[in-house]
Amino acid sequence: MKKKLLAILSLTPICLFADFDGLQGQTINEENESKLYYSSLPYAIARQGQRAVDSNASVVGFSELEDMVYSVSDQLHLLSTRKEGRIVLENWPLTRWEYHLSYIERIDRLNEYSVNDIGYVSGIKNPLGCLEDTPLKYGDVHNNGSNVLVLTLGNDLIIFSPQYERIVFSASLDLFDWMSENETRYLYEDEQGNYEKPDGEPQFASAIFNTRRLHRENIVGYRGYAKVYEGDFDKDGSVDLLVWQKVYESKLESDNLRGFDKIRNGFYHFERDLDAQAETDAGITGEYLPQDTDEADIKTWLADNDLTWSQGYPSVSECPGEEGQLIPEMHDPLLNDPEVLQ
Repeated sequence: MKKKLLAILSLTPICLFADFDGLQGQTINEENESKLYYSSLPYAIARQGQRAVDSNASVVGFSELEDMVYSVSDQLHLLSTRKEGRIVLENWPLTRWEYHLSYIERIDRLNEYSVNDIGYVSGIKNPLGCLEDTPLKYGDVHNNGSNVLVLTLGNDLIIFSPQYERIVFSASLDLFDWMSENETRYLYEDEQGNYEKPDGEPQFASAIFNTRRLHRENIVGYRGYAKVYEGDFDKDGSVDLLVWQKVYESKLESDNLRGFDKIRNGFYHFERDLDAQAETDAGITGEYLPQDTDEADIKTWLADNDLTWSQGYPSVSECPGEEGQLIPEMHDPLLNDPEVLQ
């Protein structure tokens, strides 16, 4: 089934990726992969192109054009392969964008425990809203005649411009650093399966470590989500992307209320000013560059345009049986946050 995404950029700010047929991409999952292997010519072209670059690569997403196929592999090679002769035209290895927006909580925790951030990844467990089932989509997102590739790899949203041959925007959508209650309970069981959890311990432990016995401590779990909005919010004629982050930490066992506490909102502004970029020594980049904008101004832009949490991208799930519904993780009552329930 073709997934529906965003849309039309107008003078009135609107949220990124509303309901629109402009972006095309093929879903690949356990149910249809074998069928595609035997019946899909574009999949065969994508597979041959990827294998020409890396013999160990597997195609995780592709989109067919009239004369070529775009594809991305589990080895993070983004390719354009010409149909005629199945020749690789372009190979863009996906490395982390210089201005990638992550979560300060994740960065601090990785640094504190000397855990390396490996950058973009493919094929994570339980991806947000099943977005990674269709990790590559292609189309004219801004309705300006310039097509882009929209990738959802792991927890990251990536916008890649074939015109500029670079990533033009990238942000982490999901700060996944928590374990379920059952997984956390396991950390407190002894060899005989007896369970005792002190009041000072978190209800949901960090997912960075998966055994108390090894690390001698449990760390409070974090959850965080990001929504993206598009428009000319500052009315200067250039396209803006706004990012609204929400970050939560686990309540302690001593708290009678289950779930998480919100520890912060974060608001970020990115802008693509092609005129200004053309005047730089580097020339036009096409990137949405971070702006030094007060959070209060960003909140005002969202409020003035009646943009709520649920309206930002991603909004609706692409999981089987959940299509068109709000992504459950981003609207979970366990977050104890009224804004996510609106």
